[in-house]
Amino acid sequence: MASGTKLKHLDATILVKGISMTPSKAEVIVWLRKTGSFPALRRELLGLAGDEPNESTDYEGMVDFHWSFSHLADAERMASALTPLTSWPELVLLRLSNYDNLDRSVTYKDERVRRQGST
Repeated sequence: MASGTKLKHLDATILVKGISMTPSKAEVIVWLRKTGSFPALRRELLGLAGDEPNESTDYEGMVDFHWSFSHLADAERMASALTPLTSWPELVLLRLSNYDNLDRSVTYKDERVRRQGST
């Protein structure tokens, strides 16, 4: 392990370089195409979600949003609130990832396109 990096497991909390992180049990993931209507779509998405995402990345015309949850029921409620967005052509992905049981994860919409040569 690199000098200065400490990993400890204390009451389901991981300490990495002094930053406290609680592992999530579930996550809601949304990918939105960044079009001219993105600012309005983002406002509507966040309004339905009721909270800012824990993480968001803007990459190659796509913005992803990740909300982490320690309780699956909370993630299920948010995913359910976001399902009306599946009719948006700009919405590429809406997924509820259940990290306790990946087979119980739910994909509401997935229009990701594999790049040529990807496996």
